[in-house]
Amino acid sequence: LYEEYQGNGIGTELLKTGLEELQYLKKMYVNVEKDNQSAVSFYKSKGFMIETEYDDVFDGHTLKTVRMMLEK
Repeated sequence: LYEEYQGNGIGTELLKTGLEELQYLKKMYVNVEKDNQSAVSFYKSKGFMIETEYDDVFDGHTLKTVRMMLEK
């Protein structure tokens, strides 16, 4: 979400709806840029845990990425 829309419950509702629609899943994964602390904190607050960290090359730039997992 754009920064000006964060903190209003939109991301929480989107995630909640997604988890309800995909209730048959046992695990869900998200990839987040490691330096995006607001995103990492958001997913941690929803029960996701960091599983791995790796370098991801995107458009010629190397990004530090974390793979986070939620086990239901």
